[in-house]
Amino acid sequence: MDSKRVILALGTNIKQERNMKQVRRLLVDTWPDMKFTTTKRTQAIGMASDLFYNCLAYTKVEESLEDLTEKVKSMEQICGDTRAERSLNRIQMDIDILLYGDNKLHINDWQRDYIQELMKEIEFIKH
Repeated sequence: MDSKRVILALGTNIKQERNMKQVRRLLVDTWPDMKFTTTKRTQAIGMASDLFYNCLAYTKVEESLEDLTEKVKSMEQICGDTRAERSLNRIQMDIDILLYGDNKLHINDWQRDYIQELMKEIEFIKH
């Protein structure tokens, strides 16, 4: 299987520094070549909550989109993410797959200012 370029959006509004550190470690343990942008603090969109810590993670993976999705959902759960927490606007960790190969996902997220800013830091994106 050919490797695919992947960009992940990471976000947390609870125990932000701890959760971001934990998810970075999980991602690097799974994909040692994983790289990260700087972290931006942003206001919550569509909910009342503390500031979100956001960054992008990027690498190339061998996994299918389905396997990648399963792995990142498992990482969210390891970080304490549950439906109950989310129902209280407590996002322990949210990992969205923005790019898989040439396929853009979560199209609305690409329009967000902080995503566009962080994309400029990614090496394999052509501007």
